[in-house]
Amino acid sequence: MPSSRVQRLLEAILEMAPLLTLPLMLTVRWSCFIAPNEEPKWAILIIEGLFLVTAASMMPLISARPQDKQRASPKETALSWPSWAFFCFWLGLGLGTLYAVNGGEALNRFSFWSFAICTLLATVRSTRNDPSYHLKLQTSIALSTLLLSGLFWYGFFVDFKNPNFNPFVGFSRIGHFNFTADALMWLIPLNLWATITSRASVIRLSAAASVASGSFMLLTSGSLGGIGGLLAGGALSLTIALSVGRPPHREHDTLRLRPGRSLTIGILLLTILAAKPIIDHMPQQFRDAMFVRAEWDNPPVATSLETATHLPPLTPFWMSILPVAGARTSMWASTSGMIADNPWVGLGTGSYVFEYPAYSKRYDLFGDFETLGVKVKTNPHNVLLQIAAENGIPMMLLFLGLYSWLFIKVLREALRQPTAFWLCGVWALTAAGLDALVNHVFFNPASLFLSAVVIGIYYGSLPKNPYRTKTVLPYPIRSIALPMAAIVGAFWLASFPLRWLISEYYVAEALRLEAENPPPSERQTLSTWVTARTWSPNNVLPLYGLAQFHMAHGHYLLAERYLDAFLRLFPHHSAALNLMGNIETKTHRLDAAEKSFERALKLEPDATGIRENLEMLRKWRSSTPQDSGKTESP
Repeated sequence: MPSSRVQRLLEAILEMAPLLTLPLMLTVRWSCFIAPNEEPKWAILIIEGLFLVTAASMMPLISARPQDKQRASPKETALSWPSWAFFCFWLGLGLGTLYAVNGGEALNRFSFWSFAICTLLATVRSTRNDPSYHLKLQTSIALSTLLLSGLFWYGFFVDFKNPNFNPFVGFSRIGHFNFTADALMWLIPLNLWATITSRASVIRLSAAASVASGSFMLLTSGSLGGIGGLLAGGALSLTIALSVGRPPHREHDTLRLRPGRSLTIGILLLTILAAKPIIDHMPQQFRDAMFVRAEWDNPPVATSLETATHLPPLTPFWMSILPVAGARTSMWASTSGMIADNPWVGLGTGSYVFEYPAYSKRYDLFGDFETLGVKVKTNPHNVLLQIAAENGIPMMLLFLGLYSWLFIKVLREALRQPTAFWLCGVWALTAAGLDALVNHVFFNPASLFLSAVVIGIYYGSLPKNPYRTKTVLPYPIRSIALPMAAIVGAFWLASFPLRWLISEYYVAEALRLEAENPPPSERQTLSTWVTARTWSPNNVLPLYGLAQFHMAHGHYLLAERYLDAFLRLFPHHSAALNLMGNIETKTHRLDAAEKSFERALKLEPDATGIRENLEMLRKWRSSTPQDSGKTESP
């Protein structure tokens, strides 16, 4: 194939890969995984990132002249200070993998961030090189969101009535339990931009329908953070549009809409708002299903500051926001204790879920009732607190500084030329930034991918910064060494999450086999658990599954071996410590069993199951003659 054709193919990959990936990131669900809404999307993000890295690495080799390929002289390049800051943030995430609690999970998270950054850079490049890229992005966003809306409405009216339908996984009236609420922070403003500016009637109508459906999804999701973020961003953008004069640009790119279009959008929004009070979006049985309270009751806490003995940092602040933040307050207060113990470098990339149980009920007045036994919070629902807990306060400030810098730049452009593009950018960045302080933006696949695309399109559209740092770097790019190293490194990094995803598939298959009635053979179930363990040794779910399997079949030493491996990766898991205590009791190691129960009870102060096990053990030991030479398990 001629080099010009190869180059055009590589250019097309860099430009179109994010646009073609977007509908998959919004709609793909695969029920054979533990998390059907997220795990397939991580795979899509990784595969897209591999295409981008390969295409970008091959571009210099294809475009270089033969005589240039033999040269490896230094090259002077220019990088802006935000580029250097962004590189430092990525490097900090990588360094965080070296001291993380679970190295496998750390590399998974680092991989997700890295491939999202590849998407961001590809979007920046396409925005700067292709004048029509805005139109292509509008088309992808409008049609992708319309597809998402169609699936939502089908689930809302059809699937939700099915008694076997899982509303926590599928499209339903409970929108918050999939990614919808976080992704809508980007989708609603950008669809409004397409509604206003697109000259293609199909795209304009698709985007308008997407705005209406997206708003309805958000209202039914119960995400107050998302609703508040969009209201704040919309108010700011509208204020700018009304206070700044009409820019000397294309009329169709302003927010001064024609009366007919304005009336249509107004009627749609009023209809959505009027429908909100009559929507029973979360029946009580689904609320009850959120909490497992059979054995894990609420921990006893102090009733006032006067009787409290152990309080987190910034207690007055947490008390002041409690009426507004509600259940989020306990997570944030507990996380502040994690940060205070490791303020500079944090606990390591991806370590939050493994360390949080040690803090979830440590502090009086701020016990997290939603972390109960095997149900553990994976994030604090605050991007700044999570980054600070995992990678330290300096990394959190670096992220905040980069996001704030981009927001100020976009806001400045909106004030200078209040077109729909810049005003909707202010809206989206405001909404996502505020929502990220109370929800899981930037840490689930759909919102992370959309963040990369939107940040890339707006950063790429900014006027070029004349103040750049001149840097002389070794430049072997014309040789094959550097591109091949980049490709090999990307595939090596991708191997960790891809193996983890295969392991998750087998975990889901093993759980399905155990739930069958009649159950399959023990060998088949055990083989599935072992396969899950083989694919990803640092995945904690196969370890816990194997421990429970061998415990149920009386293989106590095997169960203990897998549980030991689990606790090395997840040291503060109360249910695992309780299980370890039961194993040690049955193998007549009573002192060790008592310590395991005590450790578990310290994590869950009022877990009735653990307390009963500990009391039964102590009662049995006190009533058993010490000189009999024999012991029996209670």
